[in-house]
Amino acid sequence: MGERIQCVITDLDYTLLNSQREIHPDDLTALRLLQESGIPFTFVTGRHYMFARKFVRLTGLRLPFSSSNGALIWDPAAGRALKINTIDPALCRRVVSQGISLGIPMSVHAVSGIYATPGNPRLQVFRDFNSHLDDPSDYFMPNLLEPDSFSYENVFKISAYNREGQDVKQLLSPLLDQTDLQTDYSEICLLDITRPDSTKADGVRALAHFIGFDPAHAMAFGDNHNDLSLLKSVGHPIAMANAVPELKAIAEFVTRSCDEAGVSYALQRFFPTDT
Repeated sequence: MGERIQCVITDLDYTLLNSQREIHPDDLTALRLLQESGIPFTFVTGRHYMFARKFVRLTGLRLPFSSSNGALIWDPAAGRALKINTIDPALCRRVVSQGISLGIPMSVHAVSGIYATPGNPRLQVFRDFNSHLDDPSDYFMPNLLEPDSFSYENVFKISAYNREGQDVKQLLSPLLDQTDLQTDYSEICLLDITRPDSTKADGVRALAHFIGFDPAHAMAFGDNHNDLSLLKSVGHPIAMANAVPELKAIAEFVTRSCDEAGVSYALQRFFPTDT
């Protein structure tokens, strides 16, 4: 590659993380070598920033990263948010209340954590995550969302759980179509609802400002529909082998799957002397 890549950006789930929600040792080594060569890397993830702590620690990430798609920029070195795109509290209450009335398990991302309705099937993901921790500081569990007493202040993402046989986007569309909120599936069972300026592409633009790089000279890895804007926002889009077809169609390169250390494989191809 003739040009110098100024930053490498990775999604987390099913990209840098494998199907067991762990980072392959080869990917950890590749990222360490990348940093040693002077090329910064960061995350752009749909996860809440607190739910990414384990992977910040494992990779040694000290630069800001984008969480909840592009709704919040978190600086792990300073321990604070650099940018938060909060949803209007009254509108947030309406969306959550509508979802609950339709029998949809709902959750919200707030600065203080994730809040989920009772019995939300998504809670099992967090239980599984916590059952395999080797560092107690990585523990993270959502709080109970009590819709009548919750303030809805400082909420920057709403998630609706898509039960089998449901289409939550269609169910919520009569309300959502009256707003400027945007929707994206981060997983097949999870519809994310944020402000229109909170896509992963918006996260990249914010990170470019805070870290100091040109997105046209950045490389990004992704696998799912909410990574479309991420890959379109950089000069070197990389799709995982397990990615949805829409990502593969726009990718400069399709690497190996998340279970085959696909990030490492692509970095070795593009940075043969560095990694």
